[in-house]
Amino acid sequence: MAILHVTSNNEIEPHLNGGKPVLLNFWAKWCGPCRMLIPVLEQLDEELGDKVQILKVDVDEGPDLAAQYGVMGIPHTRIIINNNIKDPLVGYVPYEKLKMIVESEL
Repeated sequence: MAILHVTSNNEIEPHLNGGKPVLLNFWAKWCGPCRMLIPVLEQLDEELGDKVQILKVDVDEGPDLAAQYGVMGIPHTRIIINNNIKDPLVGYVPYEKLKMIVESEL
């Protein structure tokens, strides 16, 4: 699967009912830790893209969505399974830790 960039709930909704977990990542182009997370998400997509959908929200383009999900700092990552929103991961998360968290939810 590909990493998709979204800015509204209308773009997220179809994925929430798609039968697989959603990793929702809030970020910004100007955020250093967010940019460090890009290759981590790309690698995760390469390895687990058939089992999880990764969605990215630029907080500058989707501020209402960020507010709806309670984003206070970025990067801010949520895993959503069957419309159940898990606790946020705030800040940079190394690949192995993020992969372990995602796999534990599969």
